[in-house]
Amino acid sequence: MANEGNTPMESVAEAAGRVAGRVAGAIDSLQAQHPRPGEEVREAIASGREKLSGLASEAGSRAAATVKKAKTAVRKAKTAVRRTKVAARATAAARKTKKAATKARSKSVKAVAGARRAAQRVAKRAKKAVKRGRKAVARARTRLKR
Repeated sequence: MANEGNTPMESVAEAAGRVAGRVAGAIDSLQAQHPRPGEEVREAIASGREKLSGLASEAGSRAAATVKKAKTAVRKAKTAVRRTKVAARATAAARKTKKAATKARSKSVKAVAGARRAAQRVAKRAKKAVKRGRKAVARARTRLKR
């Protein structure tokens, strides 16, 4: 070092000059490497946005395709289950209908007779109720006349 014969003030000034020279050199080299840093930053941000939007749209389309495949698989499974259930129900219904038809033949005469009797009873009750109502109205009229 050139510290011999210098006063402390001079040596501090030399050190400060060296540091300032280094900083100036670093600034010059950075300016040489990046003449327009603002434009470089804007370009980097724009390219990053493009990449990000590309990745996002690709991920969205993949997710949509996966959801679509899952929905079709579920739909196919549901229709398969429904078909097997419908077939089983149809055969069971046919069996029950056959049995019911054979039972109904023997019981139909009794059922018709019972229904006829029930209908006659209901009609008889209705007639009686109408008669009672008419009588009540007639009584009320005579009371009002008095």
